[in-house]
Amino acid sequence: SFGAINYTQVDAGKTFEYSIMETVRSVAGYTYDNSVYKAFVEVIDNGDSTLRTVVRYVDEQGSLVPMPHFENEYHATGEVELRAWKELIGRNCMAGEFSFELLDEQGDVIDTKPNDEHAEIYFDPIPFDESDVGKPRYFAVREVKGNDDTVIYDSSTYAYAVTATDNGDGTLSVSQQMVR
Repeated sequence: SFGAINYTQVDAGKTFEYSIMETVRSVAGYTYDNSVYKAFVEVIDNGDSTLRTVVRYVDEQGSLVPMPHFENEYHATGEVELRAWKELIGRNCMAGEFSFELLDEQGDVIDTKPNDEHAEIYFDPIPFDESDVGKPRYFAVREVKGNDDTVIYDSSTYAYAVTATDNGDGTLSVSQQMVR
């Protein structure tokens, strides 16, 4: 709301024009409405030493509107990089020797990556947005059975619960927990 605008008898019979727009504050994650409305305030003498006003609002197209309306949006994003590691007993693991699949909640493979020279697996980042906040998402990792007869491949599936928290600044903190 705006502060009071005082009119006097000198203003009677006049119409005042005001522009109404949103003050844009630089708050991360928010979009602002660039609309500009005009308020036409007609000052009317009631004939008894009092005044009244009639206010008309007009949008940018010149159409009368009941009240200025501004729409804002808030968006927040974040991502998680799920990782796994390969334990190979009996010898050192070579880069690219093993492959691993990342599965979504429906069991669909969404990424496949090899191990690196340190036996670690890094999957592509998974994006999250404000619609994911407070709703755990679940992912699973499993090893792809290879063709080396000297290796016993791990048939285990490891599950991750991933939860996004809104930081209130357009970013999300995304935490992960292995739930096996």
